[in-house]
Amino acid sequence: PESKKDFYSDHKSNSYDLLQRTGLIDFLNSKKEQSYIVVTYIKAICENLIDKNEFKRRSIELNINQSISFEGLNEELFDLDFRREDFVMEPGEFAVRGGIIDIFPFSSQVPYRIEFFGDEISRIRAFDIESQRSDKNFESIKIVSNILINLDKENISNIFQMIKKNCLIFLEDIEIISDELNDFLDLDFGFANVERAPSSIEMFMNGAHLATGRFEVGNVNLNAETSNNLDVTLNFKNGSFYATATAFRN
Repeated sequence: PESKKDFYSDHKSNSYDLLQRTGLIDFLNSKKEQSYIVVTYIKAICENLIDKNEFKRRSIELNINQSISFEGLNEELFDLDFRREDFVMEPGEFAVRGGIIDIFPFSSQVPYRIEFFGDEISRIRAFDIESQRSDKNFESIKIVSNILINLDKENISNIFQMIKKNCLIFLEDIEIISDELNDFLDLDFGFANVERAPSSIEMFMNGAHLATGRFEVGNVNLNAETSNNLDVTLNFKNGSFYATATAFRN
């Protein structure tokens, strides 16, 4: 899905949509060779994505028995724009209690509880937000931060750069797709007809040109010059991203 604004906030994105979007990008960026089907719609496709390198930079992989500094992981989470809270309630938050770090990443539908023994991860479990009780154990997990923060032209990608080159794309209801594309695209046409009458020199010159020294002969029968100019400009705007392409013919 597209990362729509939360119904109760003008600034935050809907967490459920963002979790699904992050999960798909994680899957497409992985090296899995199995076949898959992606069902989406035009507004979600047109939305900017971070590229593979930026996605990797915003991710942390954690494993059982991994040696990692407890304080160092805290700092990494701050660097990835996670917020430290007393209790984890929503994606983008983490909490610290003793030798335990609770994290709710944007790559999972549930938060994780990371237990440390010194500077080594001893256990990773999912837990319930309401009861705070741990349940399922994991051998490894991936922590992904908010993929919508700090998007700029240096790290922008799109879904077509992530899917396989030999994939099949099916479209349903072209009219609806065309209408939705109009929200992002703007097409401008320009046409100009220019006519220029021959100058007196071009018509009546008969002798050496004072500047060039060339011998020139005018033609009193010259007709006016006509030029037809056509230009087509396509503009694409999606949030802070803007692109334009122009074709010109004379």
